[in-house]
Amino acid sequence: MHQHTGNWPGKTVSNAYGVYKYKDKNFLLVDLPGTYSLMSNSSEEEIAKEYICSDLPDLCVIVVDSTCLERNLNLVFQVMEITSNVIVCVNLLDEAEKKGIEVDLEKLSKLLGVPVVGTIANKTKTLKVLMNAIYSEVTNDIQHEVSSSIFSEEYYSMSDEDKVTYLVSKAEKIRKEVCSYIDTKYNSRTRKIDKILTSKKFGIPIMIVFLALIFWITITGANYPSKLLSDLFAFIQDKLLLLFANIHVPEFWTNLIIHGMYQTVTWVVAVMLPPMAIFFPLFTLLEDLGYLPRVAFNLDNYFKKACSTGKQ
Repeated sequence: MHQHTGNWPGKTVSNAYGVYKYKDKNFLLVDLPGTYSLMSNSSEEEIAKEYICSDLPDLCVIVVDSTCLERNLNLVFQVMEITSNVIVCVNLLDEAEKKGIEVDLEKLSKLLGVPVVGTIANKTKTLKVLMNAIYSEVTNDIQHEVSSSIFSEEYYSMSDEDKVTYLVSKAEKIRKEVCSYIDTKYNSRTRKIDKILTSKKFGIPIMIVFLALIFWITITGANYPSKLLSDLFAFIQDKLLLLFANIHVPEFWTNLIIHGMYQTVTWVVAVMLPPMAIFFPLFTLLEDLGYLPRVAFNLDNYFKKACSTGKQ
């Protein structure tokens, strides 16, 4: 709520930064564009890599998802290859608990050779632990020795393609060592849903039905509040016209204020507000349910054929 946003110079990728005070120090946080890699395949990756490689950051906090640690460790390794001034923040521990996943943070820290902090972003107590770790690292200027098991001499002689394969297998190995599962089939239901929603046979038809249903609810549902708003604004307009006539406002000003400004604004509000008030909550619901990423997956191939990407 205290962040400032803008654009990176010469780029269309947005950045955000904010300040906070902890103990006796002021900290400037720079939120780099979200990315899973630093391979410079996109503007987000390029910006993140350039900033980390610069002398600007005293410390890099890499936020990873505890429910899919393996996927996020790839980014951790790539950052650690650039700098050892790293704190790994394992977030969403509450979601991991719901899925029966336990992450051994101490062991993960030992394997990586850098500090690891567990957080639940909406709980201040866990964020204070993270702030304390950041404070200790920055004020004590601690230099960590990144685990040699990750970047061996063999690693530096590999090609870029082999390095990526190596890091993926290393991420899988570490995940198996630090993650334990109460129920090994915790994501079986999600997998079953994915097989239907992202299948070649049912994926696109289901998507069309969902979107058609949302648009139908939006258009049909918006008719009633739009009619009520139009009637309300028309009633107010009649009263304003009567008022202007009684106080002998010149016709020029009546036309400008009532038939011009007031009527235009109220038309826009009556027509646009109801569908927006219905559509955006419904679309947000689809996003929260995890359906929009599946839509992006279904459309990715078509977007590529149009020389675009699934992100759009």
